[in-house]
Amino acid sequence: MVAVIMIVTTFYSCQKEPESIVISDETTLMELKNTDAGCVTCINLLANPVQYYPMSQNQTVTWGNGNHNKTIYIQYYNTASDFILRVKSTAGWADLVIDGISSWTNGPVEPNIWANYVVPLPEGWQACDDYNFNLQVVGNGPSADFVVEYDLVGVCPTVTDIDGNIYHTVQIGTQRWMIENLRTTHFNDGEVIPNVTGGADWFSLTTPGYCWYNNNAEYQNPYGALYNYYAVNSGKLAPAGWHVPTLAEWITLRNYAGGTNKGARLAEKGTLHWASPNDYATNQFGFTAVGNGKRANDQAGTYLSMLVSANFWAFELNPNDPTQAWYMSIISRYNLFATSWGGFQFGFGVRCIKD
Repeated sequence: MVAVIMIVTTFYSCQKEPESIVISDETTLMELKNTDAGCVTCINLLANPVQYYPMSQNQTVTWGNGNHNKTIYIQYYNTASDFILRVKSTAGWADLVIDGISSWTNGPVEPNIWANYVVPLPEGWQACDDYNFNLQVVGNGPSADFVVEYDLVGVCPTVTDIDGNIYHTVQIGTQRWMIENLRTTHFNDGEVIPNVTGGADWFSLTTPGYCWYNNNAEYQNPYGALYNYYAVNSGKLAPAGWHVPTLAEWITLRNYAGGTNKGARLAEKGTLHWASPNDYATNQFGFTAVGNGKRANDQAGTYLSMLVSANFWAFELNPNDPTQAWYMSIISRYNLFATSWGGFQFGFGVRCIKD
């Protein structure tokens, strides 16, 4: 069982000595976020809530032919310099074994009391490195093993488009992706991209254009703009050092996430930006896809699939039909990550990848 902790900062970390703190059941995660307040040079995690993912799990352990049981709860996150692990058991617990080493030194913890363990991050860790360890909760009955897959926290390097929009980024395997959809209204050379609202006008375009879903600018954050392929094919949408991903780059991401039937691993959790139910979504890698929908290439320029699917252009044509281009769709409720192609008048989102 592996805890994957993606730790990120813009320029430095603050190293502190290990410490173990027993906290009350009423202590909140918000209060725990402030436990490193004395580290005056640490980054401000609260200023970047889009990438803050406190996580929790629980499991029930039985023994004595089922006559005894206990439930163990864990919560975890990181500050700028430490990984924070909270543990509570209905029967109490005595030890945390991390990478085979006994790590809890404060003695047994009473039942239903939260205890807080702080694991300093390794010296020299860099922005968006992975940090892995095995975890076992021991005491008062059989030990409990948790599989923890923890998303990034903090501030990965950001990128700014020509309009001044700031995008956060995430390292997924060998690739660095923006975790928000592009919403620029200008090409990277300053040229205005036409905002085309009328359905017939949209369908008849043979030049670049963009729109907001339902022609409502309030949808730009977090859903981004919907661009036609003429805008994508200009080669001028992405900020310098970034580009619209190729089909091969999308497939690399899909394979890393687990394949066509694991699309929800890249989807934002919850039902704020996805239709209910959104049970498959884990956002395991911090990609944070949202249900941005699309604009059809029909004569009405129809908007559809908001909260149902996340749709993104790829930067290349269908080799069997040069009037169509590839695009990707994540359908969270079905846990799908599909590839398809469509006419240039479709309106899809754009998610950029680093050169």
